[in-house]
Amino acid sequence: MILANVLKQFSALSSFVFLLAACSEPAARKKAGESFIADVLTIDNASVDSPGSVPKFRFGPQPFKILTDVNDLSGEGLSLLQGGDLEVIEMAGSIIANGLFTGGNRPLLEYRINDGVVKPKTSKSLAMLSAMYQFDSLVANIELLTGKKPEEFSKEFGSLRVLFQPAILMDDDGEQVRNYETSNAAYVAGAKQFALFKTSDSEKVPLSFNPQIIAHEFGHAIFETAFYANNYQTCDSKDFDKANLFKGRLELEYVIRGLNEGFADFVSFAWTGSSNILESSIGKSSASAQRNFSELTFDYDAWSSVSNTCSGGFYCLGSVWARTLLDIYQGFNFDVRNGDQRKQFLRELVGMLKSTSEKLRANNGAALPPPDAEIEMCKPRQKRIGLIDDEMLGTFLKAFVESSSASSRKLYCEKIALRFGSFGFANKFRGSCS
Repeated sequence: MILANVLKQFSALSSFVFLLAACSEPAARKKAGESFIADVLTIDNASVDSPGSVPKFRFGPQPFKILTDVNDLSGEGLSLLQGGDLEVIEMAGSIIANGLFTGGNRPLLEYRINDGVVKPKTSKSLAMLSAMYQFDSLVANIELLTGKKPEEFSKEFGSLRVLFQPAILMDDDGEQVRNYETSNAAYVAGAKQFALFKTSDSEKVPLSFNPQIIAHEFGHAIFETAFYANNYQTCDSKDFDKANLFKGRLELEYVIRGLNEGFADFVSFAWTGSSNILESSIGKSSASAQRNFSELTFDYDAWSSVSNTCSGGFYCLGSVWARTLLDIYQGFNFDVRNGDQRKQFLRELVGMLKSTSEKLRANNGAALPPPDAEIEMCKPRQKRIGLIDDEMLGTFLKAFVESSSASSRKLYCEKIALRFGSFGFANKFRGSCS
């Protein structure tokens, strides 16, 4: 069933369903430990005929592989809590770089069982089931996505927890302000938590259970595993050491935050086949167009020199990075519609990110340029500073290219040079390309 019809029918039938439930016998409940199939929202993979297209969605039964308790929406290394308070101390894009979650309850999941299939009774139950199906599938496919066996990933990364519609606590002039109206999804770095916020009326496919958005947020978890070695750190000014790599230095870098977002966009493409990550939820807009990286209309040099080229801050850098990765993917003659090849290439990227991080951290970060003034004060910068960010980006790209195999290095160099030009990948960083 196509999404538009699903949502219309779901809305129209909800009142009837509640009345029917009130007049019927107590519904059967699945027992803990039982495998289950549930009606959820998923992408219609056949509808993605090109990376830049908007996918269609389907509603229907899907088997869960990791979750074994539908009532608690939990399984080995994966669970959901509903409500609770999420204190946001520092936000960077869709990453909560410093946050603290307290409270939360087991999910209030309302469903009936028909022919063995769990069928949600409310839109909130549909959202929880659909979101958890995506996380369930991503975790079940972790070896195909990262090269790590499930038990290895679980041992390194720990348990993943999904926070469904928590109350947001943000510091506003020294006061804690509760806000239930934030619409989006976010990754809580370090805590290995995914926050799914309340849906706004303007969203088409709700961001909180759009498979493209969830894959993007999961991409941040993969980046944390590979680049931050499962040790995402927050900066403390007392640890500052200009001569050495200090805690939180890389996490604060404007360039690294942009590359993290671009990598997460590419993970979404690898999972769904679509680079048009936002349009299905927020419609056509400059924001959705700038994030649709397969149809990108600017490169790094243009963004660096023309102020109105892209308005998304470090997300613009991320879009150039994701487009570059797509160029390299296609340079290997991989098919954009081949899910196995997309995952194969992603596994290579994960290994290269790990190697890149090791090179940047070697000898107390000797290869890194000096930190800027805001990083010295442990503050995340919100605007690009040309020469400073060009130097950091070139340093990263140099290490990334050096992490490629000898047989593929020429391709990596050519595609990176094409998109990042003389500003982002200056000649002095291209030594290994010769």
